[in-house]
Amino acid sequence: MKPYLLLFIPLLGAWGPLGPLAAPVAGVPLAAPVAPRPIAEFLLIKGQVVDAAGQGVPQAAVALVGTALATATDAVGKFALTVLAAVLAQLPDGPVQLRLSYAGHLARLVELAPNLVDLAGTAEVTVLATPGEVQVMRTPLPRRATPIRRRPVFARQPPPPPPPPTPTAGEAPTIRSAEKKRANAFAWPPPHPSAYCLLPERFTTGVQRLGQVDARLRVALVKARFQDPAYYSIPEGFALVTRIEQLDGQDNPLPEPNRWAPEAVAGSSLAAFLRNLVSARTGRFRVVVFAVTATAFAPTDETVDKQQAIDWLTHGTTSLPTAVGRLPWTADSHCTALVYEFEKKENRPAALVDASLFSGRQHLSKAGIAVGF
Repeated sequence: MKPYLLLFIPLLGAWGPLGPLAAPVAGVPLAAPVAPRPIAEFLLIKGQVVDAAGQGVPQAAVALVGTALATATDAVGKFALTVLAAVLAQLPDGPVQLRLSYAGHLARLVELAPNLVDLAGTAEVTVLATPGEVQVMRTPLPRRATPIRRRPVFARQPPPPPPPPTPTAGEAPTIRSAEKKRANAFAWPPPHPSAYCLLPERFTTGVQRLGQVDARLRVALVKARFQDPAYYSIPEGFALVTRIEQLDGQDNPLPEPNRWAPEAVAGSSLAAFLRNLVSARTGRFRVVVFAVTATAFAPTDETVDKQQAIDWLTHGTTSLPTAVGRLPWTADSHCTALVYEFEKKENRPAALVDASLFSGRQHLSKAGIAVGF
């Protein structure tokens, strides 16, 4: 059967008005114009892959070129991608494209627009991709929406903005500061875990927004005596990283306070704790990462070493960004628990356990994290 790709791409938000052009000054070169970017908080890309008979093609892979965003079609060939503004800002200059691939066919690029700016003033893009041609149709924004804003071309560069205020000593990092530093993106696809499990549907019954999933996870963690989780951004969602805990020989948590750290580094930061795993006594340790997303994914073959664990356990933010919390929970959304188990043998640094003796569900049960099983 010959597959077809039908995409519906509503551009959320509006574009500002055209700005005036400043008259050039003799002898002073004009500054290069800045390519406009959408001001929407996120861009929703939806579509459907169908065959020659009009039937949906399941498990077709769809990826936004230039980003880590990817998903797969459902049983009726439908898919959805939510692209945050921070991700849009990272798109390289050039065509905005989707990559489509599925079993028995070569991967194919579908051009949505020659450049991101070419989608200005467009409310919806409909793309029909057939084996022989691609048709692209655009629907303009309603009149009440303002057109694209072009930044003025200055004869002289405008003065730079004032520097951001310097945080006081001991001040906790905020979500906004973390986003500006771009330090809250989790490695994606995630590294190979020791075990994993998909949370049951009853845990998310009645959920409409990702913020509600976060609230339920926080309640489950507090009941299990976990404090201060770290948040990271992932495609179409977020990752929540739990505090590292020390285990016995059966992967049950040690009695507190030894559950949270060896005595030699009790009360230290996670970074100090992990650094001291090299010299600490033998033992086993566990970190759980909850990945909440509508993007289908498969972990990579890469394993987490000590330095990587230090990096993604210490640079998270303390709460979920508001824009991410407002993202919808869809039929494609799911929550996966990724368990990273470390073992420290005598006179050796702590290393990731490639395949745990216990399942992901058993790890959650041993940790006391009740998520509907």
